[in-house]
Amino acid sequence: MLHIRSTLFSLAIFLPSVLSAQTMHKVGKDYVHHTTETSGKCRDLRAAYYPTFQSMTEVFKGSSSASSKGTQITSLEARLPTRVEIRDTMIRSHFTRPHAETDIWALKTAASYGSTSGTTLYHAMPGVRSQATRVSPFFDILYDEKEKYFLKNIRMVRNGFYPWTIIYDCDTVLEIGEPSAPVGQRMLFFHSDLDIDADGSDGARHGDPREYSKDGAFQPETSYRWSEEPTVPNPFLKKWQTRKSQAEERIRILEKQLAEWRQLQVSQYGHQVDEDIAGINTALEKYRYQAQKAEGRIRDITKMRHLVGELDPFIVIPLSWTYSLPDKYRGTAYEVKVGDYALVLYGQKVYPCIVADEGPYRKTGEASLALAEQIRRDNTRLQGRKLTAENSCFWDLEVSYMVFPGTAAPKSTWGIPDLAKWNKDCAELIEGMGGLAKGFTMHRW
Repeated sequence: MLHIRSTLFSLAIFLPSVLSAQTMHKVGKDYVHHTTETSGKCRDLRAAYYPTFQSMTEVFKGSSSASSKGTQITSLEARLPTRVEIRDTMIRSHFTRPHAETDIWALKTAASYGSTSGTTLYHAMPGVRSQATRVSPFFDILYDEKEKYFLKNIRMVRNGFYPWTIIYDCDTVLEIGEPSAPVGQRMLFFHSDLDIDADGSDGARHGDPREYSKDGAFQPETSYRWSEEPTVPNPFLKKWQTRKSQAEERIRILEKQLAEWRQLQVSQYGHQVDEDIAGINTALEKYRYQAQKAEGRIRDITKMRHLVGELDPFIVIPLSWTYSLPDKYRGTAYEVKVGDYALVLYGQKVYPCIVADEGPYRKTGEASLALAEQIRRDNTRLQGRKLTAENSCFWDLEVSYMVFPGTAAPKSTWGIPDLAKWNKDCAELIEGMGGLAKGFTMHRW
């Protein structure tokens, strides 16, 4: 019996096509026995973490011995839907993928989660109720990326540095409307939280960036950009010129050290010892990448102009839905692109905007600071909360996003937002989907 179990375990590890839920991975120096299951709804998996971590905090504060605390923590961790266990040289990990909400009736439950208003797409746009609805492959693409990142950073996850709110941030991704329907009468719908994107800069429109630019993830450009040399220098130009100069200086120093070290090796050993110069080559790769990145950024902000997160209403979509989208989904009726019109539903209002940026491969639910700030002002229960690039007041899965594939204007026409046109075009898209229900309005910028 033991022999049979060992054989089955080996099959599970080395033949994942036989038992796809169990696989063995090599992550750095670690061997990870990884299992995957699909179970439950995203909001329920997300909610499971709150009481568990609260219990862990109580254990840490208690007077029990260290060994007793360790046993209690291990028992609590076993309740988590996605978890990591380290025993000696073996790491065991478990990743639970949620089921996507599958139809228009489920949207009502999903969209009302965490929201005191309980408003949903079902309530806001009654015309959508009769539309064909199906789960988009983008949902699995998103969770594939989440699981890959989870495995790649397995020890970071074990140490508690990987927030579960990023793993479980998307209830569903749905294709609404027939694929053959005209552009503007079909949409990609997803339901998520809302994090802040403060990216983008423009010296002529916004020459005095606030504290948000100190955020480590801040980028001075957006994917929505147009070819035009700014009349006023970008406020971040000097910063990136300095970074480029510093990286190039380090490269010069390292290249000199490398040449001297090689010459010394030849004189002492008669040949080059590759192991001795590996550290220098690694450092060179690092600084060459930094110099190349700075050069590209300087080019972007001196030859192009960009939207500004603090001024312009837009949303962000994952790079896994655009840049790395599998070929079989390119050119389909629901492929979304930068520039497409979008709507954000929160409370009793729909907010018109565009897709203007691409974010992490594994994350949904990002909107510009300008859009998030307007939502906050319109909702009394949010007005006591502060918004920054690092802090969002939208903590639950309570925001609905609708993107209209194929509605992006030609890139040759991109420029400073014509908000009156955005209002008009988005109002027409809403009417094309049956209009808003009584009591709902569209915000006008």
